[in-house]
Amino acid sequence: MQKNISIISDWQKEDFYTVSLRSRLLQLTSGYDLSVITHDISQFDSMEAAFVLKAAWKKFPKGSIHLNCVNSSASPKTPQLLIVHKSHYFIGADLGYWPFIIGEQPEHVYLVNDALEYEGSSFPEYHVFAQLAAAIAKGMTPEEIGCAESKVMENTALIPVTEGNLMYVGIVYFDSFGNAMTNLERDQFEAARNGRKFVMSFISERNQIRKISESYLSVKQGEFLALFNSLNLLEIAMREANVRQLMNLEVGVQIRIEFFE
Repeated sequence: MQKNISIISDWQKEDFYTVSLRSRLLQLTSGYDLSVITHDISQFDSMEAAFVLKAAWKKFPKGSIHLNCVNSSASPKTPQLLIVHKSHYFIGADLGYWPFIIGEQPEHVYLVNDALEYEGSSFPEYHVFAQLAAAIAKGMTPEEIGCAESKVMENTALIPVTEGNLMYVGIVYFDSFGNAMTNLERDQFEAARNGRKFVMSFISERNQIRKISESYLSVKQGEFLALFNSLNLLEIAMREANVRQLMNLEVGVQIRIEFFE
């Protein structure tokens, strides 16, 4: 089965970073196809990159290598990691987004900053990530590449908060239609709901949703709706309208869910 190296970045397509990394990977990793998920992530937007990578990585075959090139420079608080999960390899900085991207704590985590001799750090994707991908492609084991770690950081802003009968979830991404994606998965919602009724509200108590829809066509034109999308995440939308623009929503806005008998 053909294996892939995927790239996600906040570079522009014509930027020299793009062609430099591609050329380096072609030189070092023969036998792998290079796939660009996108170079159009908003600059320095780690949350946007995390969401897009979350949506994409499972579509690739096992054995694929995924390079997260957004805010990838290492620091004492954000080391560069090699993650192995469900036969996929992930390379990027530990910014607290990996559990969200993968859906849980990764199976295996390796610290790689000191594992090999690198030429520099101003372009870590070229000097570090490409060499790591090459080491994997040549059959080196993760233990040969890095030092095992127990787990990765988890950004608390990505964790739904439950307080009694209330749950607070956050908007983490908007698609091109302005639909709002949240950090709440269906199983988390159903566990908290426990068969009870609910009301969702955002921005104002007047903006309420009291049922989970099966599709965008389940409500009348211009009405709010909530559904669990193809990523199994709660999505807030309006039928044939842009809820982001009309309600002036931003990433980080909270959705309040109250459960009752």
